[in-house]
Amino acid sequence: MPKKKKVCFVVSSLVNEGPVKVMLNIIKYIDYSRFEISVVTLKEEGSESLISDFEDLPIRIVKLNIKSKISNIPLLFLRLRCVLKSINPDIVHSHCPRSLFLVSIINGKFKKYHTVHNFPGQVDRALYGNVKGAIVENIMKFTLKRIDKPISCGHNLQGLMQEKLRIPTIAINNGVDFEVFVNSDDKRLKMKESLGLLGSRKCFVFVGRFSKEKNPLFLVDAFSSGELKDFDLLMVGDGPLLAEAKNRASSNIKIVGFRRNVRDYLIASDFFVSSSITEGMPNSVLEAMSVGLPLLLSDIPPHREIFSYNSNDIPLGFLYQENSIKDFEQKLKLLVEHAGDSEFSDVVAGCFDRCFTARRMSLKYQKAYTAS
Repeated sequence: MPKKKKVCFVVSSLVNEGPVKVMLNIIKYIDYSRFEISVVTLKEEGSESLISDFEDLPIRIVKLNIKSKISNIPLLFLRLRCVLKSINPDIVHSHCPRSLFLVSIINGKFKKYHTVHNFPGQVDRALYGNVKGAIVENIMKFTLKRIDKPISCGHNLQGLMQEKLRIPTIAINNGVDFEVFVNSDDKRLKMKESLGLLGSRKCFVFVGRFSKEKNPLFLVDAFSSGELKDFDLLMVGDGPLLAEAKNRASSNIKIVGFRRNVRDYLIASDFFVSSSITEGMPNSVLEAMSVGLPLLLSDIPPHREIFSYNSNDIPLGFLYQENSIKDFEQKLKLLVEHAGDSEFSDVVAGCFDRCFTARRMSLKYQKAYTAS
C-alpha cells in the first residue's frame, strides 16, 4: 500500500471565519487513505472557535497557545519548528499572514503551500489599521515569494497576483459545506417563525464581518432611506462597526449579531445582499447560493467572477455600482420584480452545486498536494 502523504496545516487559530472554514472543508473531504493530516494552531482559541468541528475529524491537532505579541515571534518560530520536525510533514499549508511568515522562514524538507484568501493590502488595513496593515501587506508580498505553491481562492485573485505582484499561483475556487436546498415560501415562513422574524415583507440578508472591507454601513444607510422602507434587511455577523450599524439602523433593519446557525437565517430570507469593496472568493455568497437565494452584489471583480459561472439564461441576480445608493435601489427593485418564482432559485442552487461545493474544492486541493 502506498505511503500516506503527510499534510500539516498551520493557522493562528480556528476562529469561525472564511479561511478556517476553507481549511476545515479541505480536511473534511480529504481521502484519509492517501493523506495523514495535522493541524497546528499558534494562539489560544476564542469563544467563536471551530475547534470542536476539527476534533471530530481523524486528525492530529497541536495547540501552541502562545499570545499574539511581536515579542513572542522568536518563541513561536522555535516552537513551530520543533513541532514540524516532530510531525515530519511532506507539505506544510499555511492559511493566514502570521502562519505564512513563520512557515516561510522555517527550513525543512517539506513543500510550502499557502492559500491567498485576499489580495494583500486593502483587507489588511481594514483588519489591522493603516500602519500595522501596511506592515502585514509588505510581509505577505515578501513571504509569498518564498512559498513553493501559492494558491489563489479564485481566478480573479490569481490574475491580480500575477499582474500586480508577478507571483504565479494556481486557482482553486472556495467551496462551502452546505447541501443544496431550494427554498420555498412555506419553508421560509416556517423558518421565520422559528427564528422570531415575523413579517411578510421581502427580506434581504447580509452575512459577514461588520468591518470596512465589507461596507455594512452602506446597506444600513440604503435600507434606512425612504425608497426602501417597504423592504426588510436582516444582518448577521460581528465586528468593529456593529455598534455604529445598530445606532444608524431604521426600524426595517434587524441586526442579530454573530450566529452559528447562519443557514437558518439564509433559509428565512428572500434575497442575499453584499456591499463588499474587496473580496477573494466570498464564502457568504456561496452559502447563500446553496439555498437558492437570488443575489444583489456590489460590482467588484470577485462577484463578477461568481456570476460568470452561470450558463443559464436566467441570471443569478444583479450587480450594482459600488457605493451608489441610487443604482442599488434600482437593481433591488429589478431583482424583486424578476425573482418571483422558484425557477430563479433553481438556477442559483444549480450553479452552486456545479461549481462551489466543499467536496469539489477538496478534490482540487488533493490533486495539488499529489502533484508536489
